[in-house]
Amino acid sequence: LEEAGLGRVTGLDLWPSSPRIRRGDMHQLPFAERSFDLVFASHVFEHAFDFPRVAAECLRVLRPGGALFCAVPTGFVPNEHDRTVFRTPDEIIGPFVPARPTVLHQATRPNELVVLFRLAGEATR
Repeated sequence: LEEAGLGRVTGLDLWPSSPRIRRGDMHQLPFAERSFDLVFASHVFEHAFDFPRVAAECLRVLRPGGALFCAVPTGFVPNEHDRTVFRTPDEIIGPFVPARPTVLHQATRPNELVVLFRLAGEATR
């Protein structure tokens, strides 16, 4: 993303395998409030122990008018790694409703849901 000229990128993982990726937990993001214009979470949210908490953390670190992209798998049986099942895009968007998201794109694909939305421009949290 940086090479494409889209700005500075910060990666986060519980067990990073690259020095470019910070160690951290999505349930308690190690960033200041309003640090990011975009949260990009591809095949991440299904691993949440507490998705409403993760959504609150995403809202905390996103700037007003910021965007969130996520893709999650569907059709799996929950287990110790894949805990949170999403059946519809609305189940992903629901915890973000207090921030008045505008859905820019959503898709239900075979074995995957995809959602992209932008938060309201002013603080509503």
